[in-house]
Amino acid sequence: MKIDQRCPRKLEKLPIDNCQLGEESNTISKDKKNKEKLPCEWFINSKENHYCYWVWSANNHNSKTPLENIAGLINSNIASVNVIISKALEKLGKKIRNNKQLFKNLTEQFFDEK
Repeated sequence: MKIDQRCPRKLEKLPIDNCQLGEESNTISKDKKNKEKLPCEWFINSKENHYCYWVWSANNHNSKTPLENIAGLINSNIASVNVIISKALEKLGKKIRNNKQLFKNLTEQFFDEK
């Protein structure tokens, strides 16, 4: 499987070993006092997935993951995950409301009663 272009390492394929940037980011993120910029924003707290969100996503794309698990993967808690989801939905809502064609396409796609 090809890796997403947002990978800071610009890898062609998913890593088969631990991602050094992901592992480093995971360590930094566990120190709540540390405000250092993370080398990779796509890291996760999962050695089995090489500290790489893209590997985790490829391995879990068909499963429903409980919020507790997601919070653990990003070294956070459920309340923070809920805030992140709410902010993302708010941004998405604004984008859809400001783009009439996108709104029309989504409305037709999800509510078309053909």
